[in-house]
Amino acid sequence: MRAPVRTTIAMIVLLATPIGARADLGALIADGSAGPYRVSVLAGPVPLRAGPSLWNVLVQDPSGSPVDAVDVTLSWSTEGHAAHPVERAARPGAHLFYRSAEATLPTATQWHVSTHVNGPEGEGTLAFDVFVSPALGTWKTYWPALLTPFIALALFILHQSLQLRDR
Repeated sequence: MRAPVRTTIAMIVLLATPIGARADLGALIADGSAGPYRVSVLAGPVPLRAGPSLWNVLVQDPSGSPVDAVDVTLSWSTEGHAAHPVERAARPGAHLFYRSAEATLPTATQWHVSTHVNGPEGEGTLAFDVFVSPALGTWKTYWPALLTPFIALALFILHQSLQLRDR
């Protein structure tokens, strides 16, 4: 009788454990030359979905050393690169040497992204296309929160059954 109880408790703990915090910078979306710089662009969530997204940019000199004194501007556009323009200046992020910008991409489609870098060695632009998937539905987004009352009820029932069995 003890093995099923332990298995049940282990299953409840595994199901109730929150999804781990993602301390990464996102997936590498583009990497290339922008004038005298090497630029790496990372974005999340992975995969990219319509809605809010976080973009991180690493700027390096030709030798591979990070360049800290640069201005980075990201711009996004769709459908012939004219509709839905979004532009953000990337600010120093939480991660050393990275510039971060948040953008809300309203539609699931192919987006043209332009990363403009202006620094002590000159200017450069890295342009690329990225596909943004449709946003998740309500059930797929909030299922852990919707499951919480049922987990609490299961723990209460388990506790009561253990109390009755010990008497």
